[in-house]
Amino acid sequence: MKRALLLFTLSFAAAACRCYVPVIEGLDSGTAGGSAAGTAGGGATAGGTGTAGGSGSAGACGSAAQCTQPGPAMSLCSFGQTDAGYSCIDSECVFECTRGRTCSTAEDAGCLACGAARSCATSPNCNRNAVAALDSDNGCPMSFPSGLTLTPLANACGWTVTETGTTRTVGTVYQLDDGDFVAHIAELGGTCVGFALASQVERWLLSCPACQLELRL
Repeated sequence: MKRALLLFTLSFAAAACRCYVPVIEGLDSGTAGGSAAGTAGGGATAGGTGTAGGSGSAGACGSAAQCTQPGPAMSLCSFGQTDAGYSCIDSECVFECTRGRTCSTAEDAGCLACGAARSCATSPNCNRNAVAALDSDNGCPMSFPSGLTLTPLANACGWTVTETGTTRTVGTVYQLDDGDFVAHIAELGGTCVGFALASQVERWLLSCPACQLELRL
C-alpha cells in the first residue's frame, strides 16, 4: 500500500512539472531589417564575453581575422548581402555588411584606410543641415536618442551629430569620397562604418562595435 501511494505521488508531481528548455539563437542573415541583437533594444552583447547580439562591444582586434566570435542573432544587412560578417575597425570588431576588412581612421578622423585603399571626406559641398530619425536598430543602448540633428562641418563633408531637443553632442559622421560613411559615436563603441540604402527615402545604415542602426533623413 505504501509503495502504491509513493508511485501515485511521484506520478502526480511529474504531471504538474513545467520544464523550460533554453533556446539558443543563431545568426539569421536572411531577414532584411532584422536585428543584430535579436529584437530591437535587446540587452545581450554582440560578441566578446557575452551572448551574440546586443549593445556591448564585440571585442578588441588587431585584424579582421581575430574577430572569430559568433555573429549577432540577427542582422540589419539586406537578404542579398551574403558576405556580412566581422571587420576590424579602429581595433574593434564590427559586424558589418562587408566582412573581412581591417581599417583605421588613425591618420585622420575623416578618412578610412583599409590596407592600401583609402577614402576621405574631402569636399564640403555635400553639407546641409539635416535631421535624422532612428528607424531601427539591433540592440543599441536604450539611452541612444531617437532624434538627431546634423550640423555641417566647415572644412569637410561631414556633420556634428547632436541629440535633437537637448543639443547634447553624440558624435560626428563623415561622407567619404567613395560615398560610404564613417562615424565616431562613443556610446556605440567608437568608430562606425556604413552606406546609404537604396530606398526612395534617404536612409543610412551604420554598423558600430555595439550594434547596427538605420537612420532616416
